[in-house]
Amino acid sequence: MTHPDDNHLLKEILADEKLSELRANSLQLGLATMRQARRRRYIARTAALLLIAGGLWLAFVLPKRDILTAQQRTSGTLAMTSPGETPRTSSVKIISDEELLALFPDRSLALIGSPGRQQFVFLDAPEEN
Repeated sequence: MTHPDDNHLLKEILADEKLSELRANSLQLGLATMRQARRRRYIARTAALLLIAGGLWLAFVLPKRDILTAQQRTSGTLAMTSPGETPRTSSVKIISDEELLALFPDRSLALIGSPGRQQFVFLDAPEEN
């Protein structure tokens, strides 16, 4: 059983002004710490999402750039050209479809595909000498 004087002492300790200041300061520091932790988590999540987005962007952009540079190296040109336009810096002579077909007069052949992306196909077997 508690003595009435014990309750009075307990109330006096809990009602102390210094103690209430300590509680208020402790509460403010705890709230500030929680806000800072939440801010750090938000920044970490945002950075992770940005890194993932950047990685996906690079995954789609870099292979296309590598293909273009490989095509430019094999064609000998650095400038992009349309199918009908001859590149200025290339040492390769561009010929028309008719000129290409005239190079093989005794063979059955075809150009298959859309203009600029055609494939040259022999329709007969080569003659053996």
